[in-house]
Amino acid sequence: MRITPAGTFCAVFPAALFFLPLGAETVWQDNFASPAALKEYYADQVTPAVRDGAVVIDLPQRSDYRGSRGISRRLPIERTAGRRLLIRAEVRGEGLEPAKSEWNGGKFMLEIRAPGGNDWPQAKIPTGNFDWREVRFMATLPPDAERVTLVLGIQDSCGKLSFRKLAVETLDTFLDLSAAVNRGLVDEKEGDGKGGWSDQGPENDARNF
Repeated sequence: MRITPAGTFCAVFPAALFFLPLGAETVWQDNFASPAALKEYYADQVTPAVRDGAVVIDLPQRSDYRGSRGISRRLPIERTAGRRLLIRAEVRGEGLEPAKSEWNGGKFMLEIRAPGGNDWPQAKIPTGNFDWREVRFMATLPPDAERVTLVLGIQDSCGKLSFRKLAVETLDTFLDLSAAVNRGLVDEKEGDGKGGWSDQGPENDARNF
């Protein structure tokens, strides 16, 4: 009778990539208590203002500028690489026009630079007029991430956006076990002591998983 040892299954199929839960840690937060808070940010194509505990980005007209018009700041890579992040803020919009692309308009976003490719995770911000609401999104940084930048602004659109109660928190750590979890799933010959499954040959290996 052919059997599939439970221990063998666990040895072959643990996830090579998974997250190790850790205590939440605040990487960055800003209540925009005064105009001095803007010293922590780079302003691009905009003159931001701080009013009533919020940063205000007011762009009355569209622009041919292809990037985001707003403010940005680098996050510490030593505290964010290989981590899953929760990014949240309260946002209010006034006359925010729709953009040509669904991923443009109001921008609450991370720019992640890494050797394996860049990524731009972001929250969805509505158009038109809306009162204060919380928006949030999660992003996973690869362990070899080189740079991560937080962006607040408007792209391919115009109107007014206000942000307050901004926070970036870490949730857990990304572990890459691919160097260790590398046992083969195919067993071409039964009983040769080299099986990648339970050494029961091609009729009972794990090639179909």
